Amino acid sequence: MIYSTRGIGGPLLLGLGVILLGLACARPPSAAAPLPTPVLAARIPPDLPAVRARRAAIATALAATPPILPLAGLDATAAQVQTQVLADPRVRALPVPAGGGGPMLVEVFGVVPATAGDLTAATQACRARRCYKTVLYTFATATTTTVISDAESGAVLEVATLPDVQPDVPPHLAALAVAIARAAPEVQEALQMVPPAEMATMAATKAGVTSSRCERSRHLCVAPIFRWGERALWAVVDLTDLALVGIQWTDVGATSRRRVTEASLQDTVVSRWCETPVPLTWGPWRLTAMLTGSDGLAITEVTYHGRPWLRQAKITDWHVRYPAGPPDQAVGFQDAVGCPTFSAAAVIPVSEPVLAPITDASATPIGVALVQDFRNEHWPIPCNYRYQNRYEFYADGRMRMLAVNIGRGCGRGGVYRPILRLVPAGAAHTVAAWDGAAWARWPDERWLEPSAARRRAADGAQLRIAATGGGPTLLVVPGQEPRPDDAFLYVTVTRSAEGDGDLPALGDCCREDVRQGPETFIDPEPLAGQPITLWYVPQMPSVERAACWAESVLRDGILVADEWPCAAGPWLVPEPPPTP
Repeated sequence: MIYSTRGIGGPLLLGLGVILLGLACARPPSAAAPLPTPVLAARIPPDLPAVRARRAAIATALAATPPILPLAGLDATAAQVQTQVLADPRVRALPVPAGGGGPMLVEVFGVVPATAGDLTAATQACRARRCYKTVLYTFATATTTTVISDAESGAVLEVATLPDVQPDVPPHLAALAVAIARAAPEVQEALQMVPPAEMATMAATKAGVTSSRCERSRHLCVAPIFRWGERALWAVVDLTDLALVGIQWTDVGATSRRRVTEASLQDTVVSRWCETPVPLTWGPWRLTAMLTGSDGLAITEVTYHGRPWLRQAKITDWHVRYPAGPPDQAVGFQDAVGCPTFSAAAVIPVSEPVLAPITDASATPIGVALVQDFRNEHWPIPCNYRYQNRYEFYADGRMRMLAVNIGRGCGRGGVYRPILRLVPAGAAHTVAAWDGAAWARWPDERWLEPSAARRRAADGAQLRIAATGGGPTLLVVPGQEPRPDDAFLYVTVTRSAEGDGDLPALGDCCREDVRQGPETFIDPEPLAGQPITLWYVPQMPSVERAACWAESVLRDGILVADEWPCAAGPWLVPEPPPTP
């Protein structure tokens, strides 16, 4: 490992021993010092070879037919799929702006085998065929296009376009972000050195800074993080402008390092759960479950005593916001959780899902919980994350979906906002909200903010979803213990392209209002005669050594993890209670 103390590509190259000496001599900022105000102006980096190469590749792509930047380094099958996809008329039209003028920059971000989690009603043929998923991103409009195609015949089966949605960042762009961050004078001055590339973490995770173009103009931004003592330096890089947007220290708190001894992912997890839905049974409950590329553990076709109960449930994103400087400024991440085979940014599973019994006070079994654990390799060291999907099924027909966080995060005072997506069973639904005195029917798509969420029926229910064409009537009861979920709720008409398959990142990491991502799908469209999707976004503040937190401590001569989990999610309660 070598790097230059005079800037990237400088003449003085040092060996590992001198690097360690330099790290020892550089002093991290004191944890007692106030956090500085973020840099909010875009800083164009020095004339880096990686940036020059990127701009040259873009210029070449814009002059080609079609003017789309392809993904390099693919194997023969994926390369052939990419060629076939780029020949499709719907894809060739993506770079063409509605108002004319030059082409917009469209880039292929990924070409990977399609899994069961990617399939929709239009792509069911892929259950018996070898299909691929190609993901393209339009920078000017922050639009993600997902293409499912048959690798054998070359036929394009589905082209789904989602505006204001950003896909997983490919490894070559994550590496470019690290190069821009390392070359930035602000980063070098803050760290008192040119940081080695190996020091950067989370470079592929989408991030943002409030009041920057990442937020205002929906630029594609990531944040390589350089941990230094009890602080972590965020270097937010705009991959649209190829510039440093801002730097910001966060206070991560003291912790001990621990040696990582477990494998990052067992082969059985990938082969069994990431590729094929697995049927599960407990008492009256039947369902299938599988690990998605970036939407965690998804469950589908849930039935209770043979009656359809829920068509799908999953967590599409984890938004994480950290305070930075003035109250109106923040930095944060949009975390993906899923199989690393398909997402370079995902917090990954480290074991297979487990079924754990739920008992009452007398130890009598009353239900079962399906739990999937995801965590970064170096958890609970700061700037590493651990999440869980937890689905609870009760003998009386109740069900609860929980998003669980076990820290550690990348700063004190973080707020986690997971995006839960639930699709009730039934051909169509009617939706009503408790208005303080009675159930008031919703005629169209809409949302409830946390202030409105305090209007609850006597049994705690806030929404009532009644199905026609099969399916139960379900009361949506927001979680209250140990802390209120304080959730945003959204109801939209179910659209296959809006989350039936693996969904790219929604919304913005750091907003505190209703703009969490699902509002993108609200037109508003009439609900009459339509199936609906419920989006549930709870708010989970972290409190050091109290909630959403973990740290490693020395106990009995070894390092162990102390955990302070937090959890949030809605109850789905049948009305009336079913009779088996």
